[in-house]
Amino acid sequence: MDARNQPHYYFPHPAITSLKIDVQPSTTLELPEHPGSMLRGVLGHALLSRFCLCKNATAHRPDCLYAHLFEGYRRNGQDGIPAVLLTPLDHSRRLAHTEYFSFLLHFIGLSPVVQSGVQQALAQGLEHGLGTPLTPCVLKSWSAEKLALPSGLTHLELKLATPWLIKRKGKALTSKTFSIHDVLIGLAHRQRIICEHFDLELSLPANREILAFADSLHVKTQLEDSSWIRHSNRQHTRHPLTGVIGHFRIRSEDAFPDWFGALIANGLALHGGGKTSFGLGALKVSLQ
Repeated sequence: MDARNQPHYYFPHPAITSLKIDVQPSTTLELPEHPGSMLRGVLGHALLSRFCLCKNATAHRPDCLYAHLFEGYRRNGQDGIPAVLLTPLDHSRRLAHTEYFSFLLHFIGLSPVVQSGVQQALAQGLEHGLGTPLTPCVLKSWSAEKLALPSGLTHLELKLATPWLIKRKGKALTSKTFSIHDVLIGLAHRQRIICEHFDLELSLPANREILAFADSLHVKTQLEDSSWIRHSNRQHTRHPLTGVIGHFRIRSEDAFPDWFGALIANGLALHGGGKTSFGLGALKVSLQ
């Protein structure tokens, strides 16, 4: 085949690795509406047990691998960005012991040795159990997930796969005030922070260029508001959360620019908006 006729693809930054994790419960498991917090809790306990050597100190040492993996360190007043992120793929399901559910695990700048250690810790955490009461689970398989977006597109559908929490002037946006502009700026803002945290090089345009491009798009929107309660076993508290879910069908008169393809490809792993550590701000892309 002539190489010139093969499609070009945008992929996440080479420092980002993604795995698809398949999990099977030992007995019936009720998967909540937004399971990101539950999954992160299990991951956090597992990583703390395996990677933290701070011996119950009030604060983690600068060289604590657990803090780097799960909490991230604050820089320039910004919240820490963990080196391990997750994307829930299933929710609101009653699973029998013969079924399984899936989620994506993303690593930023981690060696294969550390990635393997995280997988082993996660498997042990799942064996301890998910949900209330605890249901022991088995990590059935993990496989590399190739996130990519072809070039030369003029239209696609962006699905907000988990709720997006975006604030403007301190107030959370709703389905009536949320636009494609907010999605693109939210992705770019998060990727700029990640570049700083992990010393990555991502080519990101200025916000004015992003907004001008968004103005030029033909957009059909179907969004709705979502609200739920996050349970924190560690803090023994309940936290209300809100967000916007739905999809945007976008079309451009010309092929999408290169920066857009890279922005979306990285966004598939890195998410956008707030509370991303709980799996919020996830994207899916459909070319239909």
